[in-house]
Amino acid sequence: MIPLWKLKRELARIKLQLRLPFSMAAAMVETRLRTRTGMDRHARRSVRLSAGLIAPLPDMALVLIYQPDGLQASLFQTCRHLTAQGFAPFIVSNTALRDDDRIRLLEACHLLMERPNIGYDFGGYRDGILHLLDAGLRPDNLLVMNDSIWFPLFDDCTLLAEIRAQPDDLFGPVYNDRVEKSHLSHLQSYMFNFKRAALDRPAFRTYWERLVTSANKQLVIRMCEMRMTKAFRDAGFSVGYKWTAADGVAALRALPAADLRRALDYMGGLEPKIAQTLQLLRTGSATDPATGPGEAAVLDALLYRQGVPPYLLKLPPGLLIDAVRLPFLKKDRHLPYQLQRAAFLQDPPATPVNPVIQTEIAGWDRT
Repeated sequence: MIPLWKLKRELARIKLQLRLPFSMAAAMVETRLRTRTGMDRHARRSVRLSAGLIAPLPDMALVLIYQPDGLQASLFQTCRHLTAQGFAPFIVSNTALRDDDRIRLLEACHLLMERPNIGYDFGGYRDGILHLLDAGLRPDNLLVMNDSIWFPLFDDCTLLAEIRAQPDDLFGPVYNDRVEKSHLSHLQSYMFNFKRAALDRPAFRTYWERLVTSANKQLVIRMCEMRMTKAFRDAGFSVGYKWTAADGVAALRALPAADLRRALDYMGGLEPKIAQTLQLLRTGSATDPATGPGEAAVLDALLYRQGVPPYLLKLPPGLLIDAVRLPFLKKDRHLPYQLQRAAFLQDPPATPVNPVIQTEIAGWDRT
């Protein structure tokens, strides 16, 4: 039987497919009007800019937030980590802040922009980046991220140092490698980094000026997140990344048999199709080619039947944190991530997680 949450998701996807051509056309018309009539200048009148207390640093982090019910403690933890690693935080809030929250945040950032929630994350990314370019600010590294993740989970995280050391014009921690549709492969948009050489190229500004944004969230995902990597690659920018789904598969393969069984059971709990496949494989009624005994063979056969590796960020939290050393988890409210947080609390990873973030995860699904 199909779970209600999955049925709702599929119905919403069908509805989107029917509406997508009209939404896309409207978004493109709006973008053309914006560039031809100077609508951006009028929109900027509703943007509030405030100088923070953090001094300028060679590197900068544009952090997009949407926290209309009050600022989360983890945001300040993120800002402290960024500053300690040499990234001056530039906070772009997609909603106006309360006076007390604004005062607290200005103590933790170099610059604060408050804007209407137009265009979701990429609308905020766009406004923030164009402001930096207009102000003549060219950091050595421009890290762009949003508050859809808890970051960093552990205090000895070295990801920012790795980002600073890598040479690519555009770099993201996680690359969604769509092996079945390679043209849709892309960097995940909750965190990516541009080098200064990229900011200095005319194609960089042109991309953000002409970016098609929309009030339709799914359209923003399709037109912005899923197309950004290809757009910059086609413009001659080098693109790099650290993790793909293959890293999750490698971590699964390295598990002892008992731990692998638990991990596969967890994956089956997220997806009924996987659960059914596991049951068939474990009863010996499947005929897929597989080598090796026990759960390792089950994993091989499961991957063969699925045709694609499991989505990295939906894997068991302990595996992601301890084995992959992924320093973030998604705050997504959908059921798979609720189950991930429940597993995190029931069977904590061996790696110590920052207490502020751990407390926030514990209460996340009760709010």
